[in-house]
Amino acid sequence: MQTPYASGRPPDANTATLTDTWYANEWLWAGLVPPYKGVWYAGGVKVGWWRSAPGKLSIEGKRLDAPGPPLRADIPDGYGVSGFQATGIDFPTEGCWQVTGKVSDKSLTFVVQVHPATENPTRAVITPKAWPTTVQTPSAFSNLTAPTPAAGQFWAKDTPKALPPLAFGVLPREVQPAGAKTVAAPELAVPPLTAPGEVDVFLLGEYPPDHCATLLKIVKSLEGWDCVPLYSLVQYSPTQPLGDKLAAVTKEALDQRAVQVLQERGLLMPDQATPQAEGTRRVLFFQRLDGVPVYANKALAVSFNADGQATNIIGRRRPLLARSHYPLRTLEQAWQAIVRGEARNFYV
Repeated sequence: MQTPYASGRPPDANTATLTDTWYANEWLWAGLVPPYKGVWYAGGVKVGWWRSAPGKLSIEGKRLDAPGPPLRADIPDGYGVSGFQATGIDFPTEGCWQVTGKVSDKSLTFVVQVHPATENPTRAVITPKAWPTTVQTPSAFSNLTAPTPAAGQFWAKDTPKALPPLAFGVLPREVQPAGAKTVAAPELAVPPLTAPGEVDVFLLGEYPPDHCATLLKIVKSLEGWDCVPLYSLVQYSPTQPLGDKLAAVTKEALDQRAVQVLQERGLLMPDQATPQAEGTRRVLFFQRLDGVPVYANKALAVSFNADGQATNIIGRRRPLLARSHYPLRTLEQAWQAIVRGEARNFYV
């Protein structure tokens, strides 16, 4: 039986426009965000949580009316230790599901009826595009150049030129050092994941050879700095750790200090300003365009010692000159390739 909705909503004005169908107790609230209107679907839904108890949220669940694999939860970083937390929940099948959210020793459990993914009105219908059959020559994009960084910034704001789909022609197969990986009888250990029908492919440029001189306009000395213009790579290893020792080395304190040391050196761009803890004393900053992480470049990274003092900064950000949409093979096609023995180790 489906758990009845709670009356009211979380004590946060920002949740007023989310939904009026909440599950709740004194520690946690959970509700579907628009446009689902209280109806749960297989294949992935967006769920908002509100936490009165501080701590990191975890989500688990199981199907009650039939055997099935567990649900998958996506819980992004960047939210506070309490209050609102956005999540995604992917139910592998329809049916009656029990969902449990936990924060420290507090938990909220509710039961929902999950409808088939095919009934979801927001489900995107993807029309596959044909792959190109010719290769574009680099000269076709020779008029694209890296923008000039603004005063006080080492890198420039990226405004890649929007090109038609498949604009770069055939993309050569990535050559992996380990070659093909043969598995005698592969089995899926988790439910099939969701994936977009297409992705952005970026054309990377490079800054001029004298780009490293930009640092002299920002910092007082180049002592401890390494710079590689071709890759727009910069690394700083100070002779003495940066900042005073922290009284308490917490994630929030390291995030705040990482932002500070990057801003002071002109390295933190607006599209790269959200810290992401790595589970160690290292804070990462991924570039995002249109809210989506861009992995064409490596993340900015700030490392700290046990006292919360910064010991190293490293980042690589080649300019994004152009972008074009390319189709992805479906998950079913990828799985069939694995079954045929075409799987490959993947190194980043």
